[in-house]
Amino acid sequence: MTNQTGRVYSELRLSVWGLRCCRCRVNQIIVIDYNSKKGYLMNTDVVMDVCQSLLGKAGVPVGWLDINGHFVYVNQAMAAILEYSPIGCLSLSLADIDVNFTREAFLLRWETLKRNDTAQKDESVFKTNSGRLMPTEITSHYFRAGQNEYLAVFIRDISVRKQAEEAFLESEARLKLILDELPGYIWTTDKNLVYTHFAGSAAILWRENNADILGRTPRSSAGIKAHRRALKGFPSTYEYESPVGRTTYLVRTKPLQDRYNEIIGVLGLSVDIGKIKEMENQLKNSQQKLRNIATAYVKAQDEEREWIALEIHDRVVQSLTAISHQTQRLMPFTSKDGRTLLEELSGGVKDILHETRTIMTELYPTTLERYGLIKLISWDLNSIAEVIGCETDLKNNLLHDPHGTVQSTLYRIAHEALLNIKKHAVGANKVEVQIKEWRGWIKLEIIDDGPGFNTRKDTAWGHGGLDSMRRRAEIIGGTFNISGRPGAGTKIVVRLPIMPVSVGIK
Repeated sequence: MTNQTGRVYSELRLSVWGLRCCRCRVNQIIVIDYNSKKGYLMNTDVVMDVCQSLLGKAGVPVGWLDINGHFVYVNQAMAAILEYSPIGCLSLSLADIDVNFTREAFLLRWETLKRNDTAQKDESVFKTNSGRLMPTEITSHYFRAGQNEYLAVFIRDISVRKQAEEAFLESEARLKLILDELPGYIWTTDKNLVYTHFAGSAAILWRENNADILGRTPRSSAGIKAHRRALKGFPSTYEYESPVGRTTYLVRTKPLQDRYNEIIGVLGLSVDIGKIKEMENQLKNSQQKLRNIATAYVKAQDEEREWIALEIHDRVVQSLTAISHQTQRLMPFTSKDGRTLLEELSGGVKDILHETRTIMTELYPTTLERYGLIKLISWDLNSIAEVIGCETDLKNNLLHDPHGTVQSTLYRIAHEALLNIKKHAVGANKVEVQIKEWRGWIKLEIIDDGPGFNTRKDTAWGHGGLDSMRRRAEIIGGTFNISGRPGAGTKIVVRLPIMPVSVGIK
């Protein structure tokens, strides 16, 4: 009994592969039927009926093929996926639906499965009744039922998987194209700092293939240091000068972690910034040229002001002084009424002389070297106090006299700002000037509580004056900022280096 029932079950077990409940049910019926002594052939028929009954209700598409590739049985799931009726499927052969079918390949599969008594998986494309091409996975099993031989085929629609694979391959191809065209390279290393992956165009500059770099270690000391930092969990960014390609790379390294957040190596990206560096150098050269032009402009402007001041002194002041002296000499020889007129004339000449000297000082403060920065700013504050009647305050903590250019720039800006306060800040109660030295910089602050103005829109102080102050600061590497609003006064903050630096106008 055991041999007969076992053989029948063994021959049919592959046809219900994967359906363990069916397998047990078939075996149970075989044993019961044998015990009822209905005979071996009757057992085979019973098993075939049971298999077809159980497989017909299964959700897996199943069909049986004869040696010619014709369907002798399909279940409902197979008929549905092929878009035929079960009866319609029995008129089909595998050649009708498998676009890759060849008779030779089918017979080879048949003999292989018959000889090895195992399952075989293949992939192909089935054409359904509606004409849809369906990527399909086919699992085939050979079995015997009495004197008949069959292939049981289980199929699975793998359209979604194929689409995902195609999308993945397309993304992979795009990524490879990007990496191949990357002006640099991307890589990974293991914990021993050995390259495990390398992609990018940089290897061309090294006259090597990307694959030849695998198994090596980083070349530069900076690279080794950055890799070791990454293995400790710290990202790094540094620049690397390539000795081969004569270019500069900006390198970024970070820890490479697995799905458990364990550090397993280093991920690095290098981008060729050689052209950027070249452009930076060109920009620096252009900025230097601009600085030289601006410096020459300011110097020419100062020289022109000095010339105008000297011309006023030589041609106007001296003539006015001579007129004043002559009026004094005429005093004893004129009548009382004449002396009154001469005194008025003399007073007018003195007022003109005073205004002329003020203009000369504004044009070119020749007394800067004689009296120094702080003294001149103090005089300007006293002048403001006399004109608008406000309180003034000067705070200075300079430890050393600034460089000549810096000192001149400081006074020019302070002088221009205080002149603007004298003209536009009528009604101010206090004007304050602070000069501080800190970490290689000099900070000048000029604050008034006058009527103020919108520094972003209005030009109450004169657009040219603000531009001139800003230009003077930026020429020597400093900054100029002005802030204020109507009714809240105005504040100017200037930062200048103790020593002028070579920077361009911002």
